[in-house]
Amino acid sequence: MLEHTRPWIESFVRRCQIAAGHASEPESAGLLAGMKDWCDEMPAALRVPEALIVRGIATRMIECIVHARSLRFNSDVARTLASLAIAEPTCECLKHRWRSCLDILQDASDDVDLPCDHSGLDMRVRLALQAIGERYSDPLLTVAQIARESRVSLWHLSRLMRRELNTTVRQMIHRARMKAAERQLSESALSIKEIAAVVGYQSATELGRQFKATHGMNPTAYRTRVRSKKLSIIMSVSIPRKPSVEPLREHFGRRVNA
Repeated sequence: MLEHTRPWIESFVRRCQIAAGHASEPESAGLLAGMKDWCDEMPAALRVPEALIVRGIATRMIECIVHARSLRFNSDVARTLASLAIAEPTCECLKHRWRSCLDILQDASDDVDLPCDHSGLDMRVRLALQAIGERYSDPLLTVAQIARESRVSLWHLSRLMRRELNTTVRQMIHRARMKAAERQLSESALSIKEIAAVVGYQSATELGRQFKATHGMNPTAYRTRVRSKKLSIIMSVSIPRKPSVEPLREHFGRRVNA
């Protein structure tokens, strides 16, 4: 290991060891931003053995976040994660694919339809939203657990949520699950029962009841509508015609073979 790359490698491994135990906690909201900084700081002089170590650790860290946030069935995340796992052990290629994977993961995490701007919210509400965004896929998740992670009583958290967002904790959990269900119905080939398990419902019946209350249709009808819309878009794209050679004939004054 080169002397000028050793400090970064040691720091990277140490930070990953610390962060690995917090991938599913509310405080992990800044983990992606931290990993982007680590990626940008990666020395350009990494040798192949060092790059292989970084690639393996970075891939494993992202796998932990993907699992914690129930994004393992997201096709874009899966594709970029696979691309990182087989990246060439060169600094330029590794940095590019690592950063791309983090950007896609951030976009996928933001797809959970919770308030984006937390800056003006009470800290305890912000903690609750972070916990919901990361744990909504747990079918055993309760409002009491969210209150404990928000460091406030159940009664007081309910009052804060009503005051800050005019909603309830339970409604926010269902909202996150509905957004995840929409994504699965649009992008995956999972059955309705499998999607129910992925997004945090204990049965397809429960998912169907909540989905219909939110969208006015059952999950199967929603999937059919989305797929029909995608198909109509694809079919509407016309095949370009073969370019005409008439202008060439006129220009050169002789026959041009088509």
